[in-house]
Amino acid sequence: MSEQDNYRRLGELAKQHLKLNGTSRRQFVMKNELNDGTVASFFNGQRIPTDTNLKAITEGLGWDWSRVRAAVVAADSEDIDLADLQPDPWAGSEGTAETASELSDEALLVELTRRLAEKNATIRELQSQLPKARPTAPAGHADLPADLYGLAASDPGTLGELEQQRRAQDDAGEHPQG
Repeated sequence: MSEQDNYRRLGELAKQHLKLNGTSRRQFVMKNELNDGTVASFFNGQRIPTDTNLKAITEGLGWDWSRVRAAVVAADSEDIDLADLQPDPWAGSEGTAETASELSDEALLVELTRRLAEKNATIRELQSQLPKARPTAPAGHADLPADLYGLAASDPGTLGELEQQRRAQDDAGEHPQG
């Protein structure tokens, strides 16, 4: 992805942010004393704003400037979402919350969403490495085949179907109880 694509993605996210907060672009421009043409061009991906304008837009949206700058140079802007741009509610500077009980519901949800996204990215990374791993027998069970999942998948009428269901549930983020 190019830097232009990253700015375009940031513009899309800015529009999404305003929509989620029930704010029109005009209200945003008036409240933050910004030029409507500049904001409109940025939101529509037609123009890259200057750093000064981007910083003013970022502050008006309540986004973290360092995270916005990181998003501009990110390799894949499609992976950037609103939670990636929010300030860290756990930052321990004066006047900010240091415990979950001091956070607003919105800030807590943003932090949980960010952490979940990080964990999901880690899981995807580990899952992508699974096909490269060589199976070994479980410790203390040398009598069992090394690749139990492969063995189960080879018999689609039994354990293979269960494994396919488990993988489908994992991919969907669902974990059955019990």
